[in-house]
Amino acid sequence: MEVADVKLLEELLIKEGIIYDPYSAEIDFEPAYEDLTSRTITMLQQTVEELSSTVDKLKRENKALKDIVMLGTDKLNVRGEDVEGDYYEKVPGLFSSLYSWVFRSMTTLLLKMVVK
Repeated sequence: MEVADVKLLEELLIKEGIIYDPYSAEIDFEPAYEDLTSRTITMLQQTVEELSSTVDKLKRENKALKDIVMLGTDKLNVRGEDVEGDYYEKVPGLFSSLYSWVFRSMTTLLLKMVVK
């Protein structure tokens, strides 16, 4: 091929949009940049949504595994609640346990006194 043929072929390819001439003032890159930016943002949003969904799933799985471990160590009751609980939640339980122990002890003593 001669130089003239190559130039003619290059012009045809540029006109058809198959290749572009970076030195040509006719080419407008703005729509291409906007399209690329839009597609990039859309892909990033989809990735964030997928990651958020994965994080939620992992949190649920982590809680389930913690519950299994706590159940295995008898720190979880049958309703899935922490047996040890918060300190303030334990205080009423301690008082009721103390009350029932004192009541049983007093009842036992009274019964022993009555039987004698």
